[in-house]
Amino acid sequence: MSTSTRTKLGLACLMLALSLGASACNLYFGPDHSQDHWTYCDQSGCYDCNGNSCTPQGGPGYYCESSNQCAAGCYCDLVQGDSTYGTCVEAGFCSDSSQCQSGYHCDARGSCVPDTNPTGCSSSADCSDGSYCDTLTGSCVRSTTCGNDGTCPTGYQCDSRGTCVPVACTDSTMCNPGCYCDTTQTDPNYGQCVETGYCTNDTQCPNGYYCDEGRSTCMPGTDPNAPSCAGTIDASCTVGMPACQDGQVATIQNGCWTGSCQTISTCTAAPSCAQLTHQDDCMNRAADCSVVTNGVNCTKPDGTACQAGDVNCTCEKYVFASCTAK
Repeated sequence: MSTSTRTKLGLACLMLALSLGASACNLYFGPDHSQDHWTYCDQSGCYDCNGNSCTPQGGPGYYCESSNQCAAGCYCDLVQGDSTYGTCVEAGFCSDSSQCQSGYHCDARGSCVPDTNPTGCSSSADCSDGSYCDTLTGSCVRSTTCGNDGTCPTGYQCDSRGTCVPVACTDSTMCNPGCYCDTTQTDPNYGQCVETGYCTNDTQCPNGYYCDEGRSTCMPGTDPNAPSCAGTIDASCTVGMPACQDGQVATIQNGCWTGSCQTISTCTAAPSCAQLTHQDDCMNRAADCSVVTNGVNCTKPDGTACQAGDVNCTCEKYVFASCTAK
């Protein structure tokens, strides 16, 4: 897949998200040869695109190597000897296996799939030229053919079949934008570039992922640069600590106040005592924090006003001043 094609893929993501829900098993009528025409496959299926408008392909009878190449509601028949072997077969939509006919179950695509249908692959040798095996899903993924390593995009290398396959990686900077390097040794895709999608903010990534804005890529885990309830403030920061409601605390990012507040009960790191600006929040941290109060209208036994450092003073009331560490 060329760099320009991958760029178009990213531009079309929003359009795809809007169109997939109503796609069903649309028939594929074949590509034209205009400059803006292109095709691609991902974990949700294969798509035929003109400009930024993409429609699912892989309807009943369409050639396939895995169910991920079929439209939702269809599966790829991988049982050799079947009359429909190697093609997409319509079996219906589902949200759980109880909605499928006997002998079928609901897969991750929301499609009914035969219980006896074998997985697509266990290695790239099980896939045809121009495809490689995604061992995480057991599916053959469309790629591109190549003559040497130089003809493959960043993050891919040319294998003995003349197919661009994910290259071994140790860091996500070795992968294309929209992909990250799987460095978890127990994962099936360990040491490979894994496609997750493009993003500009965390809300565009699935649960358990965050957006690495520098690479415009959804990454697994927790954003290391996300605002935190804890941390120290850099003396050079110009943003002041915001006033937060009871039960909230000001958040810190890159050593500066963000100007926003977060509910204390949702904090993954405990804020400092000094960040607690309400008396009850400080008292809830009695193990390590102390409440500091100021007296109002305080007088000495002779009726004169108390000054700082005076003792035996009587005050009309006491108000919360600050929370300090014990």
